[in-house]
Amino acid sequence: PWAHGAMSCFTPRSSGNKVKFPLLQHLLEFFDCRLKDECTKFHARQAPFQYFQIGEEKWQSAKSFPPPQSTWHTYYLSATSGLVERAIPAQEAHSVVHRVSNQTTSGYTSRWNVISHIMGYPV
Repeated sequence: PWAHGAMSCFTPRSSGNKVKFPLLQHLLEFFDCRLKDECTKFHARQAPFQYFQIGEEKWQSAKSFPPPQSTWHTYYLSATSGLVERAIPAQEAHSVVHRVSNQTTSGYTSRWNVISHIMGYPV
């Protein structure tokens, strides 16, 4: 639920925008384990999967993913661009044509241009 760079958290019900997951600590433990073979902290966690449950607004852990208590839903795009849980009959189906313009840009200062000095031109 965080923005690029993992410095801000944005969820529909969040009371603030502070990230409440110790991402940098987890990354350090992961790389210590993989690169230095220091896996004590990395393997000491109860479950290998951590995920954020929107709605409950909290981090969860699971031994497998998706967690066993998960329920699956199939959604379909409706004529009003919303999601529905029943398939639209063929006679009611609509199509949308979208033409992509390769001239569209977010400008030279986009996040992709962080590496432009390596490529020698804007990405």
